[in-house]
Amino acid sequence: MVAGALPPPEPIGSIGAGGLWSALEEAPVMVAVTVGASHELAWQNRQARAAFGEQPRGMPLAELFPAFPDEARRLFSEVYETGRTVEVPPGITRILDVAGSPRRVRYTLSPLADGHATIGVMLVVVDVTAEAAAAAAARRAVLLANLSEVISGALDATGALRSLTDALVAEIADVAAIFVAPATRDRTVDGDPMPPQVLSLGASLRHVGPPPPPVRRREAPWSAAIADGRALVLRLDDADTTFGTAEPGGRAWLEAAGVHSLAIVPLVLAGDLTAVMVLAAAGPRPPYRDADLAFFTDVAARAGTAIGELRVRAQQRRVAERLQRALLPMPPADLPGLEIAGRYVAGSSEVEVGGDWWEVLDLGHGFVGLGIGDVAGRGLGAAALMGQARVAMHAAGHAQLAPAEVLALLDGQLAETLAREPLEGVDALRFATALYGVVDVRKGRLRVASAGHPPLLLRTAAGRVEIVWPPVGAPLGLLVGGFAEAEVGFKPGDTAVLFTDGLVESRHQGIDEGVARLADLLEAVGDHADVRALADALLAGMEDDADREDDIALLVVRAQA
Repeated sequence: MVAGALPPPEPIGSIGAGGLWSALEEAPVMVAVTVGASHELAWQNRQARAAFGEQPRGMPLAELFPAFPDEARRLFSEVYETGRTVEVPPGITRILDVAGSPRRVRYTLSPLADGHATIGVMLVVVDVTAEAAAAAAARRAVLLANLSEVISGALDATGALRSLTDALVAEIADVAAIFVAPATRDRTVDGDPMPPQVLSLGASLRHVGPPPPPVRRREAPWSAAIADGRALVLRLDDADTTFGTAEPGGRAWLEAAGVHSLAIVPLVLAGDLTAVMVLAAAGPRPPYRDADLAFFTDVAARAGTAIGELRVRAQQRRVAERLQRALLPMPPADLPGLEIAGRYVAGSSEVEVGGDWWEVLDLGHGFVGLGIGDVAGRGLGAAALMGQARVAMHAAGHAQLAPAEVLALLDGQLAETLAREPLEGVDALRFATALYGVVDVRKGRLRVASAGHPPLLLRTAAGRVEIVWPPVGAPLGLLVGGFAEAEVGFKPGDTAVLFTDGLVESRHQGIDEGVARLADLLEAVGDHADVRALADALLAGMEDDADREDDIALLVVRAQA
């Protein structure tokens, strides 16, 4: 008998001879024996002592191991009371070994009897940690290969990241999210938190719903690690140092979801933080360990190309938006005899900025120039061309040119610009449309010309709405010309509405149908006393189409009574 491995006390000692206990002592599996209904430890073999330490005999397992789970205690009692053997499939132990690590084991509980009475339980534990680790490594290798395939096969960068997080929640996480950092050097600690670019939720948490958005940015346990580009694992049971700083809504969600650990994985390329991947483990999923971080970092690296593309697109969008805001005129002030409201609405967040604009010119002597236009295309090229068109319209109007002459000048300038250097994102087949008119406030007349642009709407003081189609010339930039003018009355109390096609056209609605809808809406709400309120009402009334993606420019002008 090995020193320290004494035969069990009576009455268990009467079950077997010394040779039996010697065999169990040297068995390649962990063996322990308990006695009584409180499951007091009576004996451990060498493997059990080496794995979990030599424990004092005569004490209940629940007292020796505070992490002893209730389910295991129930199984011990079931075997003791029924005399039936129970086999438990592989799982992670909550009781840590002498090295402080959980082990994956499968075990059998068998009754020990003295005659016909059960007096104890024998626990036989097979450690399958190494086998499970090898199988997990093989699964992870397959997962990495699959991730590379789904990312490369995605149609766009956001779809690639979505495929990545969906694959992760199917294999190694209950929540997977990727936050893409802006491609700028002027990031500050303060400010609104960044929402995730993509987030996938595992099936087990769908009843809880997605986590709430962060309320504000604040120092957190992972802040320093992210700043240094270090991945880390956080345990929920260490609430004071990890999730104690979470917002109340986020803390409540974590508790409801049963999240017990997080992996925070920054992705740093060329010394620049480009993204952060966050994985959450909940419920029965094994908690993340520091040993997992190398694999998680490899996973995050697979998303590098898609993240880089998203950052470039976001940066281009920010530059284009700033450029367009700089190029658009200030909100028009009321001019003598007129009340004026202008509105610009960018397309959806997934669409780059376009080239819509408006123009209001005080030409003196009771004349006012009104212009609106749309460069076909998106991005920096469209915004740059829009700026040139607006400036040219401004200059031509102040030169007292007639509406048709203003459009002819724009036609030549845009054609010359694009002949020198085609602009990326600009439709070469339909450069720009525009409508320009001159109001004679004293005579109550409006002369207007169109270059392939939608019509304008005219609501009389009596409430009747007319769709005004000037002779439609070719779009600007094609050098086709053919611009002609129409003249309509614009008496005190009348309202003119100029707009770009983004307001009236969508995937499910043609321009004609949209113009008719807008005319009906203007007839219904056109008696707003303030033209600014009327402009907002027109936008609100036409925004019910979820597929509308184009930018909108809107100009509402009313002749004062």
